[in-house]
Amino acid sequence: MLNLNLIKVIKNILALFVPTPKNLTFRRSVQLPTKTKKYEEQLEIHQERNSYSKTDTDATFMRMKDDHMKNRQLKAEYNIQVGVHNKYVLEFTIHQNPTDVRIFQPHMEYIKSQGVINPKIIVADAGYESKENCVYCEENIKNSSNWGYNVLNDSFLCPNNRYIYFENCK
Repeated sequence: MLNLNLIKVIKNILALFVPTPKNLTFRRSVQLPTKTKKYEEQLEIHQERNSYSKTDTDATFMRMKDDHMKNRQLKAEYNIQVGVHNKYVLEFTIHQNPTDVRIFQPHMEYIKSQGVINPKIIVADAGYESKENCVYCEENIKNSSNWGYNVLNDSFLCPNNRYIYFENCK
């Protein structure tokens, strides 16, 4: 009789160390590899953004303007930039960054890479204004004020290594 009770007690003690679904430590150790993989996938999607939508992983949560009920909401959105000349759309780019300041230069570089007309005048709202963007526009090699001047033949050297001569003034 004593032996049976002792055997039951030993079995109960050993049962504490046997992995069971009720054992929290065991459940966590089983879930760890799958959760680690899930978190690594989320970090890969997240990259350098502040957020992303689970239903559309390319979209970023952006704060929208107030609606008619004066509610400001976070919605999964894209930031679309459009380049227009004489009422015609030349190019557009889609960005995950919600601020216009940081995407001005990549948008302009994309327009130039597509061989589209190089804009002489850029019109944008105050959301694009930053020191970096102003310097970018002023230091642009397509800006004629940045071309080399040849005093001997009174001409400018353009980025395509061609001399531009002054013809007349209207």
